[in-house]
Amino acid sequence: MKTVTIFNTILGKMDNISKPFSKFLNSLVLVLLSSKGKCNFLNLSRWSDMNAKTFGRNFRKAFDFSKFNGLLVDFFHSSEAFIIAIDCSYIAKSGKRSYGLSKFWSGCLQKAVKGLEISMIALVGIDSKVCLSISTEQTPANLENDNRIDFYLHQLSENSVYLLKKSKYIVADGFYAKEKFLEKTAQLGFFVITKLRTDANMQYIYTGQQKNRGRKRSNGGKVNWKNIEDTFVFEGITAQGDKMYSHTVWSVQWKRKIKVVYLQHECNGKIGYFLLASTDVDLSADKILKYYQLRFQIEFLFRDAKQHLGLEDCQSTKKECLHFHFNAAMMTLNLAREESYSKGKKVFSLYDIKTQSFNEKCLENIINNLDLDLNAIKLHPNYDKIIKKGKIAA
Repeated sequence: MKTVTIFNTILGKMDNISKPFSKFLNSLVLVLLSSKGKCNFLNLSRWSDMNAKTFGRNFRKAFDFSKFNGLLVDFFHSSEAFIIAIDCSYIAKSGKRSYGLSKFWSGCLQKAVKGLEISMIALVGIDSKVCLSISTEQTPANLENDNRIDFYLHQLSENSVYLLKKSKYIVADGFYAKEKFLEKTAQLGFFVITKLRTDANMQYIYTGQQKNRGRKRSNGGKVNWKNIEDTFVFEGITAQGDKMYSHTVWSVQWKRKIKVVYLQHECNGKIGYFLLASTDVDLSADKILKYYQLRFQIEFLFRDAKQHLGLEDCQSTKKECLHFHFNAAMMTLNLAREESYSKGKKVFSLYDIKTQSFNEKCLENIINNLDLDLNAIKLHPNYDKIIKKGKIAA
């Protein structure tokens, strides 16, 4: 199924979308997939029949991208089991007037630098590993860590009704391992799976005989992470060769029972470990590890959108335009992924999809400008060879 066909199928399920705006969105998806260079208003106008002002005007309009993405998931993956992944990503941006411009953490540079940040919520298929974005929001400027957590929680809360229909497990990295985040997500009806510090303050839950009178004893002693073999349950060896242990303990920081998965590994003769935690104490250690490993799929969304769909190329400084640009890139990525999956391809390559779309667009322009017979050319045996020129996996 072609990307345009998929887009029109999903858009037809939405209400109150005018024909001119629908036509613009259709053209935008096509030009994002077939253009070369930066994906800003000026360059996009060079690869389409619309001028830069048309792009700027339509980017200021409201569109419910979260609803569109949700309908896309429901249409193609109605019976699939998912986990929810949440993460944020640094967006390079120069200038002084852009909305949300502040210092944000860059994973590539390993320091906080001036720019923008987006927060994304995505669904990851437990069996298929298909990852599709649902909501993308820009982080406001000058927020302290606690206030940023409030912003991420607000984004989750706005999409919670739909997300709860898909999964009750939110998987996030160690930055989200905070009491406020866990408390609010629990109120919304979610369980959280995250990574802990290696010196996390945990206590064993006392299971011995209690006194007849007075307050019941709950503290079974502090967990010594260098000596857990006798107290934690051995769960086996992982596919990576790590020893896996698990135990339900009390988190002093979070003030709740959690299930901790202790993964011990050996590197260059040295023994190390890392810790995973789940607020669902009944979830098996194998699933906690598997779900956390699936979280990394969201990183591929950021990578593909930055490298091929111009996630960092928006030339506007306005909040509405930036929001539209970020979500349009992610929506187009969702559509491209679905086109690849519908064709039964096991490996997704956005580079190949963009290469073929570019070749098709160029060939179509040549045919139209030289008044050639389109049908005769498409029936030529070398047509597929031409449009697949330059693909990695032709």
